[in-house]
Amino acid sequence: MLREALLVVVLCVLGPALSCKYWCKIPDSTSYKCCDDNHPYYTNKGSPSNCYYYCVYDSDVYCCADTSMPIPPNHDPHDGRCPEEEEQVCKSSGIFLAIKKAKVAKTSGTVQLVSGEGKQQPNCASDGYCSQEQKCCPSKCARKHICMLSLNKTGNHEDED
Repeated sequence: MLREALLVVVLCVLGPALSCKYWCKIPDSTSYKCCDDNHPYYTNKGSPSNCYYYCVYDSDVYCCADTSMPIPPNHDPHDGRCPEEEEQVCKSSGIFLAIKKAKVAKTSGTVQLVSGEGKQQPNCASDGYCSQEQKCCPSKCARKHICMLSLNKTGNHEDED
């Protein structure tokens, strides 16, 4: 009975931590908090680590925005959706959208999500770091969050009909 109660306590404590996508450094401290909802705008440039936002990719925590990048005026989400990792095709010339056979009828060619090798792309912490037609998305090619071309809900590029 005691072992079960301890397990419940551990899961209650670790559960939220494991489900957090973005971690933000609390200014003037060595502590971090989950900032998935409305990323706080940290402007404390005196942070010893110089990192404002931490992201998680495949259970690895990494700095996804630091003092080398200007903090965007807002972190509002852009229209569209991120390409699922299963939809991403990694090539040395870029990251491309994998077209499913059932959806080929309306697609004329391959859609490039990112130009250049994925691992060479800069990190992003939110859509605010990306251009308006892009979203900050996890990428299996980069193994981090990067700005990628936004897709509409059916999977096509936003500008396509």
